[in-house]
Amino acid sequence: MASVRAPGLASPARGGYHRSGMNDRANSDAGALWRHLLGGAAADDRVPAPAADLLQRAMIAAPAAAVAESIDGEAGAAARAQAAAILGYGRYLLSRQLEVLRWLAQIAVPTVALKGFAAAQCDWPDPAQRIVGDLDLLVRREDLAAIVAALTQRGFRFGGALRPRWGFLSDASFLPFFSPDRHCNVDLHVEPDSYPLHRGLAVEAVFAAARHVVCNGVTVAVPCAEHALLIGVSNLAKDKFAVTDARKLVDIARLLRRQDRLDWHQVEARARRARLICALRTTLSLAVALGLPADRVPTQWRLPPAGLRGRAWRRLLRDWQSFATEPVGTLRLLEREWLLAAHPAVAARLAGRRLRGVLFPRSGLPPVAAIGAAKT
Repeated sequence: MASVRAPGLASPARGGYHRSGMNDRANSDAGALWRHLLGGAAADDRVPAPAADLLQRAMIAAPAAAVAESIDGEAGAAARAQAAAILGYGRYLLSRQLEVLRWLAQIAVPTVALKGFAAAQCDWPDPAQRIVGDLDLLVRREDLAAIVAALTQRGFRFGGALRPRWGFLSDASFLPFFSPDRHCNVDLHVEPDSYPLHRGLAVEAVFAAARHVVCNGVTVAVPCAEHALLIGVSNLAKDKFAVTDARKLVDIARLLRRQDRLDWHQVEARARRARLICALRTTLSLAVALGLPADRVPTQWRLPPAGLRGRAWRRLLRDWQSFATEPVGTLRLLEREWLLAAHPAVAARLAGRRLRGVLFPRSGLPPVAAIGAAKT
């Protein structure tokens, strides 16, 4: 999903970090940073100055602004200055996204805001700390044409480069829908997330259980906590737990820290129907290992997988502990998909979809969007 990147946190010199691994001090820096990001830090726990570099590498500058006060030395002062810039930029993006929601309210088309926007409203003291350029909206298929027409009249156009050789794979959303200046893009979803999540979480279930929050006078529907957790897990699994998705794990950790009465029976039942049990265990055990307080997760979900999956999980944990953002090889991606992210039947189906995409690549445009296509 394309977005306009917020100002990044200032980075100190990279002297202590190596492409192939991290020394003991760097591991300690990363551990302190993860504890702050995920909520396991003690009141007097500080983040060493070199950790600011890790924030930049993982592209989580916006959530990381929340820990800027805990970064030591000159890097801390620079991080706090950048945090102020991030906050200002987030407020600008939030105003643009709320403008879109006001337009859609005028045509009386119901939507549910997903992912980052929903997390910002529910789990951050100031939503601008979390806002990025994407506004993810779940819509009913029968309302898609009306929304595309309304935003096209405002100058929005579909765009974005299709990098994979197999074309656009998602069966839940489309190419980003950009504003004329490209500072705001709307990601329209007709399912809560890509296959297999909608096996266990249907569109109407999300609409029926949605909560309503008010932001700057705009009433916004957002998923209930159980559905938000499943959507976050699905997103991480879809991207094979890339470290560059760290802000999604931060969102999940904040949700779990806020919720004292999460319906874990519903979460498990829906995850089983969606064949996301493996991904749920990977996500929650990874979060606990990195610093989420263990009491926020039931015992059966905080324990990492065993056997062959366990070895793959430990390699994944090392990558996250070191903020290893370099692209991993094809074999490692397949290992993550088949052992940590997807049920075997799901992994096989995704492989088949990629193969079909090589032969018959999809454009990523909704069928109603010929008028909204744009060259990039």
